[in-house]
Amino acid sequence: MKNSFIAIFFCVFASISFAQSIYVDYKLIANTKSLNQIEPKEEIPNEAIKVFKEAFVLINSMKMHLEANKTEALFWGDNLMNSDVDPMVYNMAKIMVGNDKPYRTDLKTGVIYKRTEAFGKIFLIKDSINSMDWKLTKEQKKIGNYTCFKATANYWVINSAGKFKKEVIAWYSPSISYNFGPKNFSGLPGLILELTDDKIVYVMDKITFNPENIKIDGFKKGTIVSNEEFESLAEKAMEIRNNDRKKF
Repeated sequence: MKNSFIAIFFCVFASISFAQSIYVDYKLIANTKSLNQIEPKEEIPNEAIKVFKEAFVLINSMKMHLEANKTEALFWGDNLMNSDVDPMVYNMAKIMVGNDKPYRTDLKTGVIYKRTEAFGKIFLIKDSINSMDWKLTKEQKKIGNYTCFKATANYWVINSAGKFKKEVIAWYSPSISYNFGPKNFSGLPGLILELTDDKIVYVMDKITFNPENIKIDGFKKGTIVSNEEFESLAEKAMEIRNNDRKKF
């Protein structure tokens, strides 16, 4: 029994040590307890609240994927919908988890691109890996067979409702030396196996180690803009839309 355990350990260690690329499946867990906090409002139709709640539950059946070599990574979501799912509910769920916005991370340049379609164009929103000020802790736990350490960070969300500070909690494994994770959350000293971003948790479901150094594809041409430039374009588009409405 002891010899068998040692043999399994060395097989796992060797697969990690000599891997040149990885493929990770993440399952999603939505904090459905927060649904009880949603109260009907006069300006929000009951039907819209119903769609939102159903979409939130649907998130639990969705998956995201990460493919990476040592210097580049691509993160994206499934685009498959069961025939019995309301398309409106499915599209809402995709928006809530950013399923339709893939991310490409390049450690060599220190840049992350988020691909999005808006105003009839394709944009690649550029951000820096170092924009996240991670706080590393000694707190640890096991995820699968891997010992993971906790890291936290904060970021700001600006939308029509105001400006909000969000906390991110990441659990990364130094034994898997890929400095990537879900969405634009990268730069930690190991692969992020679990990430809590607001009300959504991304948890590693399966990881495959590949001895070949794969090429990361997936992003076509698009207009490269900063977050600030994209927000400015969105504000101008909103102003034009509101002015057009006033004409009628």
